This record gives sequence, C-alpha cells and structure tokens, in this order.
Amino acid sequence: QRKFIESMRLDPRIQHSTDLLETSLEDFKSVVYERLSKKAVETKSTATRLKQMYLIFDRQDLETIAPWRDFLFEHFEVICSVFDGDEADIRAFHEENLRLSDVVLIHYGAGSEIWLRRKLRELLKSSAYGRTEPFGAVGILVAPPSTPQKRAFKTHEAMLISQCDGFVPEAFAPFLDVVKAG
Repeated sequence: QRKFIESMRLDPRIQHSTDLLETSLEDFKSVVYERLSKKAVETKSTATRLKQMYLIFDRQDLETIAPWRDFLFEHFEVICSVFDGDEADIRAFHEENLRLSDVVLIHYGAGSEIWLRRKLRELLKSSAYGRTEPFGAVGILVAPPSTPQKRAFKTHEAMLISQCDGFVPEAFAPFLDVVKAG
C-alpha cells in the first residue's frame, strides 16, 4: 500500500492541484462534505449577484442619459454603450455585452426608429455572439424628445417604458416586476 501511494505521489501525470487523502473512511466523508458545502455557498453567492443590464443608447443621448442610468443602477449592474476608442473594440464590447447581460434596455431618445429597429435585430442575433439563454427582459425606454413617430411606436419584441415627458421612476415598475419574476 505504501509503495502504491508513493508511486502516485511521484507520478508526473498527477496534477499539482490533486489532493491525496490518507485517512479513515469517516474522515474522508467529512472532507468531501466540507468541499461540497463550500461549492454550494459559492453557488449561492453567485446567484445573489446583481443582474447585469446593458443600457444601449445613441451617442447623441450621452449627456441626457444620467437620470435613467442612476435610477437603474439601484437595481442592476448597469453597463452603458461606449463610443470612444477603436471601432473594432467598441463592436467587441457591444457583442460581449449582448452575450453576457441578463437584461437589455434600449434608450429611444435622439436615435431614429431605424436605429432602434437595428438594435432590436442585434438582440435577435446575440446567439451568434455565443448567447445561450434568452434575455431576462428587454425594454425600450421611449425618452424625449417626444415625436409623433415615438408616440405611435409599437413592438412585440420588447416592453415599452414611456418617458416622453421626462424621467418618471414609477413607470419602470412593470419592467422591474418582469425582471424579478424571471
């Protein structure tokens, strides 16, 4: 038995992170139980993390997005659109956020309806970026300036949150309920 144990310790195929436990069966059970319990605690802490929201907006809205971003930060880890840097880096950042975010909110402010529809199509293509699950929620924040096109805008692809008259936190309640339920 000692020769066998010694040969295992010296075997180059055994990884350095491998533990060789020389103990009674009861002690072995205790060690296994402790390690499994530790994994369960790590899993719980991962499950209680804040959900990540990708807040997509047009460059023209960079100066006006603050009230919504700050409000949403109370409920989510908010990742905002990026506009500075190399175009390839910006695109990679966008695709990574589409792949990893739990929730997406598109700020429909200064951007056109064509821009908005393009962003909705990108959400559908997110599986091509490696996304394996559907988003927990997708919302469209209809923000100032108010236009006839925005007032008439409808879609089945996302939940609409009307904010045409400015920031109103109460209007987010249905959206937040959907996120919490999911």
